[in-house]
Amino acid sequence: MKVFLWSMIQKALPLGEQLQQRGIRADAFCYKCKGVESAMHIFFECPFAKEVWSLVPITQVVHLATCINLKDTIVAFRQVICLPPTGVSNNILPWICWAIWTARNMAIFENRTLSPEEVASKGIRLAREWSYAQPQKQTTGKKVPNPQRRIHDPAESSRVMTCKT
Repeated sequence: MKVFLWSMIQKALPLGEQLQQRGIRADAFCYKCKGVESAMHIFFECPFAKEVWSLVPITQVVHLATCINLKDTIVAFRQVICLPPTGVSNNILPWICWAIWTARNMAIFENRTLSPEEVASKGIRLAREWSYAQPQKQTTGKKVPNPQRRIHDPAESSRVMTCKT
């Protein structure tokens, strides 16, 4: 994943804009919306990518208008936290970008299209798998004392109502 993010930042991904800058004859347009195919466009500005990001439960939306380039966007995403139902405890950005990238490649090379819902759920699933595969941090704090159990008094239980929910 580090290599993928590094490739994004260094403009090393084989996208239309970069390929044309290197003198390679390639279609420079997005396969979905026909916009100029750059990393910022594919991962954040394309209507398809925007829809994928709208389906990811995150605490705050990164305003792309404030981000000049891809590196600024990635740095801004460090503060974003994925909400609890997903089970993701680390940064979600690389996994959603990877899911968008593989969906793009499937559409171009295999003529298979995925819906934004499928792409978002794939990215969340990959991030969750990664989170669960990481070693758990050991807490070095004091142990919580085990409270003394009270002896059950039948007379007291008739006066106390217990509600289990």
